[in-house]
Amino acid sequence: MSLGAASRAKELNQQGTRIGRESLWSRIWAARWIYLFMLPSLILTAGFTLYPTVMSWYFSLLDWTGFGSDKEWAGLENYREVIRDDLFWDAYIRSFLFTIVGAPIKIGLALVVALILNDASLR
Repeated sequence: MSLGAASRAKELNQQGTRIGRESLWSRIWAARWIYLFMLPSLILTAGFTLYPTVMSWYFSLLDWTGFGSDKEWAGLENYREVIRDDLFWDAYIRSFLFTIVGAPIKIGLALVVALILNDASLR
């Protein structure tokens, strides 16, 4: 057992609870340098994932071509229009079938190739 684990084990009483508990904020403040290292990845995640997701939801509620500055609020009318569109449902069904049929075939072929490459006679 490491020294850190041994010292933590000494802090535990018979019921398995920690003796001399620190508050959550004091533990966060003590490990603040860890959050400093996490900050770049959090900023990149927010900039390249969260912001585009939120903005796409917002733009989906507008009547806007994407090129001009004339944006008009459409609300859920865009979604109602898509649900009534036959081309959307044709594309949706084709995508669904492609996923349902394609994924098992790809996974099965990958498994066969992995088993072949893992054979001892090939080494």
